[in-house]
This record gives sequence, C-alpha cells and structure tokens, in this order.
Amino acid sequence: MFWVFSENDGIYSFDPVNQESKYHTEFPSLSIASITSAPDGTFYLLLYDPNDMRKSMSPYFEDDELFQYIPVTEELKLVKKPRARWYGFSEILADQQDRLWVDAEGYRDADGRWHELRPASIEYYWDWVGNSAWRWSADPYVLMQSSDGRIWFSIDHPDASGNKSGMAWFDPETEKGCWFTSMGGNMVEDNSKNLWLVADGQLYHYPLEP
Repeated sequence: MFWVFSENDGIYSFDPVNQESKYHTEFPSLSIASITSAPDGTFYLLLYDPNDMRKSMSPYFEDDELFQYIPVTEELKLVKKPRARWYGFSEILADQQDRLWVDAEGYRDADGRWHELRPASIEYYWDWVGNSAWRWSADPYVLMQSSDGRIWFSIDHPDASGNKSGMAWFDPETEKGCWFTSMGGNMVEDNSKNLWLVADGQLYHYPLEP
C-alpha cells in the first residue's frame, strides 16, 4: 500500500495489486516539512504555514506543527508538545521502538513522554544569538535508525559559514553517542548490515558487524 499526502488537498492511498486509489481525509492548508511512518502503521507529519511570518522568525517548537495520522480511524490529530519550550526542528523520525525523534533535540517515547537530549537548548540558542550576528543556528537533523538500534544525525554547513559539519550516532538504550565523521551527508543501510555514506562527493562503506 502506498500513501500520498497532497498539500492543500487530501490524504490518499494506492493499492498496486488492485490498481485502486482511495481518498481518505482532507489535508490542512499547510506545507509538509517532513513525514515518517511508525511501526504501528500510523504516520507523523511536521507541517508549517509558509505565509506565517511570525513562525518563520521563531526558533520555537510551536503548538500546531506536529501531527499524527491514524489510517484505521482516518484521524489527523495534533501531537501534544513538551511542557518546556523546545527549540524548533526540521526533520522527524519514528524508530522501531515507537519513539519519535525530532532532530537532535530529543524524542517522544511510546507513552507520549518527551525526553530532551540537550538540556536548556533554547537558552543556549538565545545566548548564541545574543553574542554573534543574527543568523539561524541549525541543529543536526535526524537521518535514520540502523539495524543495531543506533540513531544517526547529520549536519552539513558550507565551509564559509564557520559552523561545524559532520555526522554522529546515539544509542538510546545505553545513552552513549559518538561523533562519526567531519562531513555531513546522506546514508543508507543495505541488507547485509553495511552503511553507505555519500559525503563531499565520495562514497564510504561502514560495516555494522565485523
């Protein structure tokens, strides 16, 4: 089954066996930043209003940005945000343990509780802005979960920006992590548990098992 989320239109499914498409529900008048599918068959969507200048200049995670779509009930509902005010994010990832990751800010567990990876990240943001010229401070974005359970993050800044680039992994079970490369890029895992990374025009190979 394929799912299609059409901006300013609706949510559709397509059955390739029967060659049938179905309209499910209306889609909000918002743009899609990121979509991820969860093991329970639901989808999480990070949405934004491109015409809302107030939010485009805000570093905060706002109330009406994160949604969950439940195909069984055809319900599109808001996901409750953390009690504390969090720094915004651009990518989301649902892992195999029903955690929802929001870039390198933290994650929402299967019970709906939020866990922040960087304590007081929003305070750090304002301190950073106050002590340098105004510009966006982009966090590493969440990239994927490998078969060994690690969550991978990446960030790639132009050399002229003066900001750091690279990739890192974090193990939610041990709460240990490691800086992995000095360049950001895209990465996938093959069926033999090998990671393949493209960065700076080069292809790299990293086996998860010896």
